[in-house]
This record gives sequence, C-alpha cells and structure tokens, in this order.
Amino acid sequence: MRAKRIGDVQKVDNLRPHPAANKTYNHLRAQLENGDEINLLFTDFELKRAYDRAKKNPEDCPKVSFLRNLFD
Repeated sequence: MRAKRIGDVQKVDNLRPHPAANKTYNHLRAQLENGDEINLLFTDFELKRAYDRAKKNPEDCPKVSFLRNLFD
C-alpha cells in the first residue's frame, strides 16, 4: 500500500499484531517544519481525542489561507 498525500489519513492493517494490539490503525504522513517527512499511526480513539481537543480549542489551530484552500 502506498502512502497518500501529506495530511491525508488512511486506514491501514496491523500486519503483525500483538494479541492485545489493534487490528487497524489510522496512518498519517506529516511534514515537519524542517522538511522531514514522518509516518504517524493513531488508534481510532487517539484520532477522536485529538479531533475533540481541536474542536474545543479552535484558537490554537493555525488558520489556513484562502490560496492554500484552493490547492488542497
């Protein structure tokens, strides 16, 4: 499976799960400020918790410019 664009979340299977581990994760490819790209794996619960935190604290989320919205 190929990773999607930076910032796109996709469901991936845990190929060698420990008996207590999740069967799937949410994969996110992100780019750090220095340009390095990293892979992140979140459970559904972790993703929902992060989403809820962002909804409760919209002032802490960077604003997206009009031009950026056109290209995304």
